[in-house]
Amino acid sequence: LKDRWGTMDFLIHAIAYSDKNELTGRFINTTRGNFTNSLSISCFSFIDVSRRAAELMPDGGSLITLTYAGSNRVTPNYNVMGGARAPFRHTEANSPMRQNATLEAIGGTAVWLCSDYGNCTSGEVVHVDCGYHVLGMPQQENL
Repeated sequence: LKDRWGTMDFLIHAIAYSDKNELTGRFINTTRGNFTNSLSISCFSFIDVSRRAAELMPDGGSLITLTYAGSNRVTPNYNVMGGARAPFRHTEANSPMRQNATLEAIGGTAVWLCSDYGNCTSGEVVHVDCGYHVLGMPQQENL
C-alpha cells in the first residue's frame, strides 16, 4: 500500500472466522484450538492491521470494524462467534422498517464515519439494522 498510495485515511476491518463444525451444538463444546483461532482471526487481526495502517496515517485516520448482532445477543448456532465478533428473514419481518440492512447502507455508514462529518464520532456502536436493535419482542403477527 505504501508503495502504491503512500498514505491512507481509513481502514475497515470486516473479517471473522470460526470452524463451521463448531457453530452447531452447544457453546460449551467449543474447543480451545477453535476458540483461539477464532479470536486470532476475528479480533486480533483488527489490532494487527490497525498497527500496520497507523504507520500509513501520519495525520491520523479512521479505524472501523464490523460485527453482527450475534456478537451481543443470544443467537442460535452463533456459538463462539458471539464472543469473537460478526440478516435473516426474522430481521426483515420484525424490524421497525420491515427490511434488512443493505450493503449500500452499511457502506454509506462507513463512508460517513470515515468522512469529516464523522470525525467527532469515536468509540460508538453504530447500528445499521433497520431498527432491529431497539425491539423488545417480535412484531405481533410474528409471535
